[in-house]
Amino acid sequence: MTEPDTPSDLRARWLQLRRLARGRVQQLRDLGSRARPRLQELGDFAARALARVRGLIAGGRARLHEFAAWVRPHLQKLRDFAATVLARVRDFIAGARARLRQFAAWAHPRLQALCDFAARVLARLREFAAWARPRLQALRDAAVRILARLRDLAAQAIPWLRVLRDLAARALRRLRGLGAWALVCLLYAGVLALRTVRGLVVRAIGRLRALGKLLAEAFLWLRASVPAAAVVLATIVTLSFLMFVLTEPAPRWILLLGVLAAALGTHGVLRGEHPRTFELGADSTPQLVLPALYALAIPLFIDENARGLWVPFCAIAAGLGFAAIVVAEVRSVREFERGAAEARLIADAGAYLTAFALLSLLYTRDPSLPAAIVTAALVAGLLSFEVLRNSTLGLLDMLTFALVGALVIGELRWALHFVPLDGHLAAVALLIAFFFVSGVLAARLRGQLTREVLFQYSALAAIGAVVVTAARAANLA
Repeated sequence: MTEPDTPSDLRARWLQLRRLARGRVQQLRDLGSRARPRLQELGDFAARALARVRGLIAGGRARLHEFAAWVRPHLQKLRDFAATVLARVRDFIAGARARLRQFAAWAHPRLQALCDFAARVLARLREFAAWARPRLQALRDAAVRILARLRDLAAQAIPWLRVLRDLAARALRRLRGLGAWALVCLLYAGVLALRTVRGLVVRAIGRLRALGKLLAEAFLWLRASVPAAAVVLATIVTLSFLMFVLTEPAPRWILLLGVLAAALGTHGVLRGEHPRTFELGADSTPQLVLPALYALAIPLFIDENARGLWVPFCAIAAGLGFAAIVVAEVRSVREFERGAAEARLIADAGAYLTAFALLSLLYTRDPSLPAAIVTAALVAGLLSFEVLRNSTLGLLDMLTFALVGALVIGELRWALHFVPLDGHLAAVALLIAFFFVSGVLAARLRGQLTREVLFQYSALAAIGAVVVTAARAANLA
């Protein structure tokens, strides 16, 4: 146990605590004396800040009143303008609705007549197919029988020719000692003639056999590769071409109906031939650009340039070209199928032909310079979709490169306005530029752009430019 504290110990501890408390109190007094001016400064700063805030609030309130007074009449004007625009839009919608009703009432019997005509044409085509199929089959059977008969005749004639050759050889041996050289020469010439006839017969049989096989393969390829819907569509579009170019004055609604039929019909043919591909999310829009523009450009080009009896023949040839383009579009949906490369070549040729027709119309119809520039750029951009079309690339990439081609052709059309070059030669110059730009961009998109490819396109473009310059210098156009 510890001993209890004595009074002296307690007093000493009390004195120590009192000294410690006095020291703490003195420190607090010193701290208060130092903090008092700081608190005074802080109070003054707060008062000044409060005065400034009050001034800012008063100024802001005044400016808000001024802004409200300024904006109130403008808002009223805007409200009145919006009411006017809304009233005009309502009037326009009402007028457009009435015009659409009138157009529907006008177009319905004509579309019905066109559908009836197409149905009759389809029925005639079916009757013709039913009539022609057995006759083609009979012709094929007859060709096969003729080839078999010629083969049998050749097989029968070869032993006789050998016998005649042996007889001639024996006769020559017997007459050799008699000195009848003239007779020997005559017999020898006869043997050579027989050999020649035999070779000709064998070659003719081989060529007839190859021709029969070629005809049979062509018939089977046409029956398997050309869809019936494409034949019907090409027939309808060809009839629209004929109606447009043979009617004076040329009705524009026939041309528009032909373009609409080309686009919608191609869409239906693609969906019918490749349903699985488009059900999986593939877009058929890039394949519709070329047939629609072809149906728009070629009749106008024929109407501007063809005369006399050439007009219907050119329209029929344009219909055959449209059929080739539709079949090429169908066969080039899948790039790695058989015949896709040849189909792409046909589609590219159709795109360049359409580009030439549309670009030449920019000079024969003579629009204003801004309209010509915009039209040339639009034509180049739309047809670039066909030339640059690739299933492994996205739509944004193709759109970007197509815009590049459109800008280049538009600027070149503007530059050609200041050059003494017009007519078909100017269209050829624009076509050469479009060929160079689209070819280089297509090679870049497909990863095939090398120095050799760039040199080839540059050489072709340079040769085309030289030809155009020489033609212009010789006043050929």
